[in-house]
Amino acid sequence: MSKFENSSPGIVSEYHNIDYTPARLVKGVAYWYIVWYERDLDQKIVHRLRKSFNLASVQNKRDREKHASQHIERINKKLAAGHFEKLKIYRSENVYEVFSLSEAFKSAIDVKMLSDRQKTREVYLSRKRVFLNYIESKKVENMPVREFSNNHALRYLDHLVQHRNIGPQTYNNYIVSMRALFYEMARRGMIDKDKNPFVGIQKRKVGKKIRRAFTHDEVAIITKHVFKTDRFLALQIVLLYHCFIRPIEARRLRIRDIDINNGIIKMPGSITKNWDDAILTLPDIIMPWLRGLGLEKYPGPYLIFGTGGEPHPTKSISHNTMNKRHKKVLTTLQRSGLLNNIEGLSLYSWKDTGNQHLARSNVNIMSVRDQNRHKSLETTNIYMQKNKLRDPEIAGLGYTIIPQ
Repeated sequence: MSKFENSSPGIVSEYHNIDYTPARLVKGVAYWYIVWYERDLDQKIVHRLRKSFNLASVQNKRDREKHASQHIERINKKLAAGHFEKLKIYRSENVYEVFSLSEAFKSAIDVKMLSDRQKTREVYLSRKRVFLNYIESKKVENMPVREFSNNHALRYLDHLVQHRNIGPQTYNNYIVSMRALFYEMARRGMIDKDKNPFVGIQKRKVGKKIRRAFTHDEVAIITKHVFKTDRFLALQIVLLYHCFIRPIEARRLRIRDIDINNGIIKMPGSITKNWDDAILTLPDIIMPWLRGLGLEKYPGPYLIFGTGGEPHPTKSISHNTMNKRHKKVLTTLQRSGLLNNIEGLSLYSWKDTGNQHLARSNVNIMSVRDQNRHKSLETTNIYMQKNKLRDPEIAGLGYTIIPQ
C-alpha cells in the first residue's frame, strides 16, 4: 500500500494502491448520491467525487436503484479502462455535488421544518407547496439549483403578484423566507454562499397599518361582553393590555409560565419573538380574576390556549383563532348598535391601548421599557410618544403670554 498526501480541496490523502475503487451508491437521509475516486494521470493524487445524478427525481425506490446502477456501471467501466481523464467533467478545484432545484429546495424545507414553532412550520409548508407547483409548471424542477438566478427569482415573485394577487407585505415576506431557504442551501454547499438569488431584490413599500387604540367607552362595552361570554379571549386581551404579550407568543404559553403566587409571567426565550427570556409583572388588581380562571388545575406543561378552548397538552389553537373571535365580537357589537366605528380596531389594539394608558400614567419609563421588552429607551420613547394623548400637566399650566 502507498499513501499520497495533499491538502488541496477535494483531494483524498490516503488511497489504496489498486487500479481503481469502484463507484458506490450512498443512500443519505436527505438525498442519494454516487461516490467514486479518480486518480490523476501522474498517479500521485486521488480525488473523491460525488454526484446525485438527479436520483431524487425518481420517486419509486426500486427504479431509483436501477437508475443509480446504470450510472455506477458506466463510471466503473471508465475507471477500469483507465479513462480517468474522461471523467473530468465531474471535477474542478472545488468539487461539488450537482443538486436539482427541486431536491435542494426540499432539503432546505426539511431543515426549516425542524423548528419547534408551529407558525414557522406552517409558513414553510406553504412556501414548499407554492414554489414546487410553480417550478413544475415551468418544467424547471430538474435544473441545477446553481443555475437558478436572480432573474428566475424575480420572475417567480412576478408570478405570485400576477396569479396569486399577493400584496406588498406578503411580497416582502416571500423575499425574506425564500432568501432564508437559499441560505440553508448555501450552508450545505448546494449553492455558492454569495449566489443567493433572492439577495438584492428590492422590497415593496407597504402602507401604514390603520390601527388605533380603543376609546374609554369602547373598552367598557367590549370588555363587558367578552368577560361574560369568552373567558379565554378575555385572558388574551388581559395579557395584551397589561403584559404586551403578542398573540403568537400567547399560543406558546404554558400553565407553568404564569406564576400566580409571585405575580409574574416567565417568558422563556423559546416562545418570545426575539428569543430572549423575560419576566413580566402581573398587576395586583388582576390577580383575583386570574385565580378564578382555575388554571392551576391543569398540569404545568399544558399549553394555556389549547385546541377546543381549553388548555391542551400538545396542541395550541390556530394562529388566527383569537383574531377571528375578537373580530366577531366587534362585528356583533356594531350590528347591535353598541359600537359605531370599528375601523382600525383589532386584537392587537389592546397592546396599543395598554401603552396609551401607561403613557398617561406616572409609571417610570424604565418599567414601561421592561414590560414591553424593548431593547432600548429610545424604542420606548417612540412608542410612548405615539400613544401619548393630551398631557394634563401642560394642559393645567396657569400662565400664558396672551394678553388677558
